[in-house]
Amino acid sequence: MTHRARPRVHLLAGGPAWEERRSSAKAAQAGFTKKQKATRKPLNQAMGQLAAAVNRGDWHAARIARAAAWDEVDKLNPDLTREERKKLWEYKQRILAADKRSPRGEGPAPRQPATETPRVWVRPPELDRLEEQRKATAAKTRAAAEEKRREKAARKAAAKAKAAGSAEKKLREVRVTTSVRTVSGGLPTLGKRH
Repeated sequence: MTHRARPRVHLLAGGPAWEERRSSAKAAQAGFTKKQKATRKPLNQAMGQLAAAVNRGDWHAARIARAAAWDEVDKLNPDLTREERKKLWEYKQRILAADKRSPRGEGPAPRQPATETPRVWVRPPELDRLEEQRKATAAKTRAAAEEKRREKAARKAAAKAKAAGSAEKKLREVRVTTSVRTVSGGLPTLGKRH
């Protein structure tokens, strides 16, 4: 006999018999009855709202939908909501990850509107005033730097002109003196004294 023809071994210690195990698995896979489907309808709607809120990144609405879904899960038998509990846990992890990515890393992200209405931002007058002050300060700084640069260039040109003028005026007189000496032997020599 080959290995395929060997009888399978079923471990039955500490649990229901193999047949019962198989039948409960088939019953769970068979689906929900009409009554169960009717009682799960609000849960399915809440889960749909939660999925939509998470997909568009509206974390405030996602938290509200998740709370509503948990309320519906608590009303039902735990055997009927196993998959939903897993999904709620995954959505919780995504919401917490979004909180960590929020601006400045502080708490939950700012609330976004649930509807897709365009927002109009009106610039406060304080920002205009601050912008004008910043521009005026920058202009003063640039003007002061330009003035310093001009003064430095003027001083440099004056120093250069002064140096050129004084070189022409002052001609150095160099005196060359020679001395004739005689060394023992009576020969005249030019040069320094030793």
